[in-house]
Amino acid sequence: MKYKNKILFGIICFFIINFFMIKSFAKYISNINIKVLGKIAEPIIICEKDDKISCTINKETIIPEYNFCLKNYLVYEKETKINEIDFKYNIEVINLDENFPIKYELYNVITGEKIDLVNNKTKYFNIKKGEKEDLYYK
Repeated sequence: MKYKNKILFGIICFFIINFFMIKSFAKYISNINIKVLGKIAEPIIICEKDDKISCTINKETIIPEYNFCLKNYLVYEKETKINEIDFKYNIEVINLDENFPIKYELYNVITGEKIDLVNNKTKYFNIKKGEKEDLYYK
């Protein structure tokens, strides 16, 4: 009888221990599935520019101007899509023919302000999101 009681007690203890182990492990075992449907913000920056300028230098040469405009929006048939992120940009002037020395000056057409060039690059400018902007340069 004592032997049967020990075996019965052992079996009951085994089931109780297994019951609590499964409960405690179940707290830490989980499967998480997260699905997100989102749209990534579209950066929009458009550069409208003149054609290439080619010129020959002589004493009567007129100083050529190159005009361009930066826009942070697109105009479709019925809607205007404005840039959704802030932009930090600079302007770099590249001379494709290094044997042809040219002096560059950059101006903001709207304010008439001369923009300093250091190594043919400007400082950084910002275009803000959600605000329609036209930035004219020459």
